[in-house]
Amino acid sequence: MAAAAPGDPGRDRGHAAARRARRPGAHARRQHRRPAGGRRGAGLSLFHHRRPGVGAGRGRRDPANGRRLDAGAGLRQHRRQRPDARRAGVTAKRYTALVLAGRRGVTDPVATSEGIAHKALAQVGGRPLIAWVLDALRAASAVADIMVATEEADVAHAAEGATIVPIAASPAATVALALGTTPSLLVTTADHGLLSPALIEAFCAGVPRAYDIAVGVVPRRAVASGPTRRTFYRLADGDYCSANLYAFAGPRSAAAATFWVGLEAERKNPVRLAARIGPTTLLRYALRRLDLAAAFALLSHRAHAAIAPVVLDDADAAIDVDTPEDLALVRARLSAGRRCDRSP
Repeated sequence: MAAAAPGDPGRDRGHAAARRARRPGAHARRQHRRPAGGRRGAGLSLFHHRRPGVGAGRGRRDPANGRRLDAGAGLRQHRRQRPDARRAGVTAKRYTALVLAGRRGVTDPVATSEGIAHKALAQVGGRPLIAWVLDALRAASAVADIMVATEEADVAHAAEGATIVPIAASPAATVALALGTTPSLLVTTADHGLLSPALIEAFCAGVPRAYDIAVGVVPRRAVASGPTRRTFYRLADGDYCSANLYAFAGPRSAAAATFWVGLEAERKNPVRLAARIGPTTLLRYALRRLDLAAAFALLSHRAHAAIAPVVLDDADAAIDVDTPEDLALVRARLSAGRRCDRSP
């Protein structure tokens, strides 16, 4: 085909059309002049009822600002601007809380020193220790319901308002049993005397989206030296202890809880715990070549579940009442004003 000569009317019309197409809003004007389907105004109506950019083809322009739209650009912008509850943390999921209030061993040093049947009944500020834990859970927006696992009638009476469930052979077995009744479980203990709504919300906000179990841990740097002793896991990137906060929500969480039953006896002995996971894990732990992320990756592999740590830089998260010294610390902190939002 011969090229159009300068001054050719067909060529001039083509250049003019190209210039009009580059003008902001030109596409909308063309739609208005040529309604889709032969109905007057149908093209313009369809364009205005879309979210800006959704379904727009490559090369189209936004009539508001003349910027080029690619396919799906408006949808991506809508998703970025839409409040995402899962990223918001505490409102992403509401849990059923399970408070473990069983016994460990025949005698308990706290119960013995206080002359009571169970350490959850130790008086703190004129109230049972477990009452402080329940107050914190009730005040946390991430908690929908509360269950207390106990076999003690006095503890059940002190936990008035909560659902009482039976305990199994071990805390992990109790969790596995409870997971048969609820898909999302937040687990803590009846002796977590300094638990607060803020601490619960911080933990829940740190729980990743795709997980089966989340485990709260506290770095040594956050724990001040004092009369209480904690069990620390010495890792390559720092030392960590348990926060006695766990979230179970994934499809494999029940199976992972069963795996936890086998490890539970070694929870206070990090070396033995590492050995139970595997000899390579033990060697890496002994040489301090195992960091927090790698430790949980190995744990996830052995448990066939996604297990993630949630690091809490709050010393109160590390305090559970295992000794009379722990109880004295909790009493001192609460009498000094560290009280949960719904305490009297």
